[in-house]
Amino acid sequence: MSFAGTVLDMIRRSEANRAALQARRNRINDLRSRYIGQYDRHRLLVDKEISPEELQRIKQEIRRQIRRERIRTRVLTVVVGTMAAVLVVLVMLFVLGKIKV
Repeated sequence: MSFAGTVLDMIRRSEANRAALQARRNRINDLRSRYIGQYDRHRLLVDKEISPEELQRIKQEIRRQIRRERIRTRVLTVVVGTMAAVLVVLVMLFVLGKIKV
């Protein structure tokens, strides 16, 4: 008995796996190029020249957005928490029989 059949089978599986891997990479690169333009893994980032005033305005806008999100989150937390507390109290009163429906 020889192992030629199993070796050939391993070689075929390795070739199939390589082909599948390359197909996945091509598909991912195609999707990336559709969404973000021409995709190049080796493209370097380029620093944009921005004036100090423009940079300050961008920073202020980001900070303003963060503040708005925090306020919105706090208000939502208080509202939902209050509603949950009222609901818990009403359920407890109903279970204890103090409120008749």
